[in-house]
Order: sequence, then C-alpha cells, then structure tokens
Amino acid sequence: MLLIGGVVVAAISGSDDRWKLWAPAIMSALAAPAFAFCLFASSFPICVAMLGVFSLLVGFHLGPIFAVAQSVSRPSMRALAAATLLLTATCFGQGVGPLVVGAANDCLRPEFGVDSIRYSLLAAAATSLVGALFFVWAAWSLREDIAMASAANP
Repeated sequence: MLLIGGVVVAAISGSDDRWKLWAPAIMSALAAPAFAFCLFASSFPICVAMLGVFSLLVGFHLGPIFAVAQSVSRPSMRALAAATLLLTATCFGQGVGPLVVGAANDCLRPEFGVDSIRYSLLAAAATSLVGALFFVWAAWSLREDIAMASAANP
C-alpha cells in the first residue's frame, strides 16, 4: 500500500503539494470507522475484511509522509528527518500504544469483562482520527515550509 499511496498522491498533488497531507488525512479519517467496525463485527469474516480495509487505509499514508519529510528538510538534514520520523512512529506505535491499550483494558475489565479489549482497542481508532487532524493542520503551512526549506539550500 505504501507504493500505491505514493503513486496516487503523486498523481493528485501535481498542482497542489498540500494533497500530500490531505490524502493521508482522508485515509486516516476513514481508517478509524473501519477499525471500529472490525472490533464490533458480528462475524469473523466481516472482522477480517474490515481489518484488511483498515490496514490498507493506514498503510496509504506512509509514502506521502516520507515524501513530505524530505520536501520540508534541507538536503543535509533529510536523513535525520527520516530517522526522526521512524523513531517517533516506532516509539508511539510500538512503545506507548500497546501500553495504553493494555492499561485501558485493565481499567475496563471490571465493567466489560472479556469485551474490554474491544473498547480499549478503540484507542487505536481514536489515534487515527487524531492523526487525520494533524495531517490537515500540517497542510496549512506546507507550501511555506517547502519554500523555506528550498530557500535554505546552499
């Protein structure tokens, strides 16, 4: 999906670089309800299908985000920008995320029993919506950020 996302966004962002962030915002916003449907699906096949849709939508933004990181960085800082992006995503996605879901599961267990995991995993859907908002917010200044990075080139 990384390649497909990159190709699609490259095609639609020809005249407006902000599509490099608007498209991931749309996909992240759509991913949240897809994951919620997965968690509360009435059957296993529906659950797996919705998990597949969620995975595709979440993977869509990776290519454009790395492209944006390179566009807003000076050439001498591009490797650091990519490394920072990967470090941040890994720390939150694989470090803080499971901890928060586990803590929420423990807190919700007395009230919801075995279904507490469904409600605690809704935190992942919420982070997808928060990510969509951050993509939109970043798109507001993208043109200026790219111009500033281009002007800083020696």
